Amino acid sequence: MLKRIRDINEALPGMLLIECMYLAIGEIIIFAVIPEKRMCAVGLLAGVIYAMFSSIHLSLTIRKVVYGGGHRTQMTLVLGYMVRFLVMICVLALLFILKAGDLLCAVIGMFSMKIAAYMCPVLNRRKSTKGENSPDAIDQADKNIIEKESE
Repeated sequence: MLKRIRDINEALPGMLLIECMYLAIGEIIIFAVIPEKRMCAVGLLAGVIYAMFSSIHLSLTIRKVVYGGGHRTQMTLVLGYMVRFLVMICVLALLFILKAGDLLCAVIGMFSMKIAAYMCPVLNRRKSTKGENSPDAIDQADKNIIEKESE
């Protein structure tokens, strides 16, 4: 499973890990500090799940644009953006209509994607100093992706 995620985007496993850590830390803070625990916890969970979906969907969209080589790249990007936006609106609407979670906490959970995007280069830098992420391995991964797309 990890290999399939890494095939989509080399940075995606790190981003998903950071988003999970963000969720765990956020839930600990909620249960320690916030009086309305259930509403905030569900809202944060919904936001982080959306952020994970959004990270995977964005990676798939970028991969399709970069390696697809089609003439509809701009349309693919716009449709991808619209899908993510509509899913976000649906998540927020469901939380509001069902009174299942706090909307502000859901938005805070959605920011986990941004936090992960900024933290991922730091993790990759640490990996490269340990020798796990050599440039030759990255070049080979790109060649493998191109070969899979051409089949």
